[in-house]
Amino acid sequence: MNYYIRETVFSEDVKQTAGSKAREDINEIAEKMGFTPIEVEYDYSLRNKEGFLTALAQLSEDWSKALAQVGEGDTVLIQYPLNHHPVGVPGMLKKLQKRGGKVIILIHDIDYIRMNKNKTPLDKLKIAKVKYEDHSTIKRGDAVIAHNRKMMKFLLGMGVEREKMISLRIFDYLIHQDFDYVSRDMNEPVIVAGNLRKHKVGYVYSLPDNQEFNLYGVDFEDEGRDNVHYIGAFDPEELTRKMQGSFGLVWDGTTCDTCDGLSGNYLKINNPHKFSLYLSSGLPVIVWDQAAVADYVNKEKVGITVSRISEIHDAIANMSESSYREMEANARRISRRLIGGSYTKKALAKALDMVSGQKD
Repeated sequence: MNYYIRETVFSEDVKQTAGSKAREDINEIAEKMGFTPIEVEYDYSLRNKEGFLTALAQLSEDWSKALAQVGEGDTVLIQYPLNHHPVGVPGMLKKLQKRGGKVIILIHDIDYIRMNKNKTPLDKLKIAKVKYEDHSTIKRGDAVIAHNRKMMKFLLGMGVEREKMISLRIFDYLIHQDFDYVSRDMNEPVIVAGNLRKHKVGYVYSLPDNQEFNLYGVDFEDEGRDNVHYIGAFDPEELTRKMQGSFGLVWDGTTCDTCDGLSGNYLKINNPHKFSLYLSSGLPVIVWDQAAVADYVNKEKVGITVSRISEIHDAIANMSESSYREMEANARRISRRLIGGSYTKKALAKALDMVSGQKD
């Protein structure tokens, strides 16, 4: 039998699915493919009443009980990183594999490479712990679904075997309501969607004056600039219908001149979920030319790549109407794949074939 771990949270007597839309979409796709959910719960009320260590011990026990359900000939899908960092999971997976079970790891993030190394000794200890979790858990996968080939190369350096890795290529973005594509004008503002906190995306607060931008997300500090328009924050599926603009921008870091720092470096191996958000809406994209997703953009012809944000104005000004319409048509073609879960289905099917052919 094929299982998947569905992590949930109890908070003030309310049960909520843990994680993001990306995780929830994977859960839904897996279930439609015949995977059976195994619930693992985290109780915030226990943490508040009896303390963090008690809650952590209970969580680890819950993981142990959940994985004990996976027997000989079974396969379990685990989305990584695990919520709330339970202790001992790599050892539990080893026991599962010894009794003939198989493990598929689908990666959302590799956390330790995004953590600031220049912190206090306690923070450095936390980074070392997360690095150990990343290495030891991911390597236990009988099949490992990575974002793209650049992440696969990084994982190879971590010790993950090449023959166990599968490229997702791009995250799907399920849309459950009726969706009509909007014909766009390439001279409309460029869209920036996501977390707009100044300390996280400092570049948003120094966007060039020669281009109009529409911003969607939380925690924007409006500085009253005439060319930067804050529209508001919306839930993930509503946002696909609310975004108005010509292109969706995929960028990160503190400056418009390059994608810098830990978050910029991470873009070199990461598939940002906002990339899928834009394309699921049939919206062409603009991405940093050193980002991992730049290869996808160029191959599928769904947008343009730039080395700095100041290049956007001239790139659009020199673009022909027919070129933009081609990008828009290609974005809609990819959209139909994303809203139907095509990439995840293919990756999971490959993973199942891979583990079924492995000998213990």
